[in-house]
Amino acid sequence: MSLSLALNTALTSLNVNQRSLSVLSQNIANANNKEYSRKIMNQEAVYLQGTGSGVRIRDIGRRVDEFLQRSVRTQQASFGRAETVSNYTERLQVLLGRPGSNNSIYSYSTSFFNALQSLSQTPENAALRVNAANLAENTAREMRTLAQGIYDMQYSIDQDIKRAVDAINTNAREIYALNSTISANRLLGRSVSELEDRRDTHLAEISKLMDIQTYEQSNGVLNVFAANGNSLVDESLYQISYNAATSPDFFANQNSTSPMELYRLDENGNQTGTPAVLVSRGIAGSVVSAVNSGKIRGLIELRDRQLPDVIAKLDMLAATMRDEMNKIHNSGIAFPGAGSYTGTRQVTGDSFSQWAGQVRIAVLGLDGKPVPANYSDE
Repeated sequence: MSLSLALNTALTSLNVNQRSLSVLSQNIANANNKEYSRKIMNQEAVYLQGTGSGVRIRDIGRRVDEFLQRSVRTQQASFGRAETVSNYTERLQVLLGRPGSNNSIYSYSTSFFNALQSLSQTPENAALRVNAANLAENTAREMRTLAQGIYDMQYSIDQDIKRAVDAINTNAREIYALNSTISANRLLGRSVSELEDRRDTHLAEISKLMDIQTYEQSNGVLNVFAANGNSLVDESLYQISYNAATSPDFFANQNSTSPMELYRLDENGNQTGTPAVLVSRGIAGSVVSAVNSGKIRGLIELRDRQLPDVIAKLDMLAATMRDEMNKIHNSGIAFPGAGSYTGTRQVTGDSFSQWAGQVRIAVLGLDGKPVPANYSDE
């Protein structure tokens, strides 16, 4: 071996080891950085005319377990769904009031029923009558307040869905741009490991919002798919479109929510082609979703199933209390009893009634006025 060849071999070894120390220090510095993956420097021998002449860096890659990474994204989607449902359930519990607390529907209705029970013992007590009436108004008011609070929560959830869609679109654009940069750098033989780390960060953000699948092409371009197989990112860029509700009254009036649609964008960034439907339009209980996990799935479950179910139960409670109170009231008599009663009641020709006292019966027209008799002596 010539002296110059020996010096060159030693020089390449020094350069490679210097770079190796740099990679090592970078790994140590980012040991607690969850967005960083450990880097590995791959080396290869250098030969000149069949004679070994040192070493060089082939590339600097990442030490990543792809199977584990996919599993993490799946669990992130499941966690995003569960966390969202838990957070809003806590807010709903505050509206309903905790069992045994003074601000719960149970507490208001129990106080009202207790007041009626006391009034039934001494119906002549004016103070008890006023108290029962006030508690009835309080119960009705709290039911209305609770219903409005749930409609407000549905509106807030719908706004969260819109923000989640915007976040997915933003991260998808970043992945699309990184795909181009990674592919170009690979062709030039440059390291892309840091760019791949950045791309993984954006993938993690999307996976928190909805369940996704990925596939990496040989040129480094990463394709991202929704759960139903529709592309979010490939050689083209896609955009999810969703129009949120404008106010809580939108849900109070039981209007149909907008669909969540996936469009392909052309080179000018304009929507093109027929969109794929990720979430259908509809009212509570009729919405069909192709998003099976993630924060968006949790929000849709809350908005279209869990909260409407609470509203339905609240409506049933209010209707039952109303009907039972009317039934009892209509079967009783006033105290003190009135000397005479006036009023109207519609009856059919075959109706049967038993009246006592002086009764006047009149046939009224649709305008509420008496109909003239057909006989001259009446």
